[in-house]
Amino acid sequence: LHAFKLDGSGEAPGFPLRPTGFTYMNGAELGDINNDGILDVATISYNDQYTYSNVWSLGVSYQPEKILFDTYHSNLARNGLSPEKVQTSIHTDGMNHNRIKNFSLSIFPNPMNPTTVVQVQVSNASRIRLDLFDITGRRVRTVYKGDLASGEHRF
Repeated sequence: LHAFKLDGSGEAPGFPLRPTGFTYMNGAELGDINNDGILDVATISYNDQYTYSNVWSLGVSYQPEKILFDTYHSNLARNGLSPEKVQTSIHTDGMNHNRIKNFSLSIFPNPMNPTTVVQVQVSNASRIRLDLFDITGRRVRTVYKGDLASGEHRF
């Protein structure tokens, strides 16, 4: 299991970690396994005869708000989808606009990257504002602000 310095200058101190019984390994999990406030990493590895639980204390404080992806592909199904981390809301500015009766929002790939597509479907012509927020709740950018005809729109 490898970890690299953020500046790209090489492997992080204490790495690589070598799981016991490594023939096959599931993705690593980050968390505080023993509730001591220190970040741990765990893996499950196995060979033809045994399954091994491997746990290492990383020696840094556990700060879950700083962990963007705590496991491979962002969830235990390992499918790259994280709908529990996507929050949507509708705000009105007090004006009497036509209200959106139904809408759907789809973001792919998820987690986001520079080629992410946001797909919005609205049931009736509506004035919308589509903002993109980072994990801390800070607005990164306004994707779209204006009127949309009913139907599907991609940004």
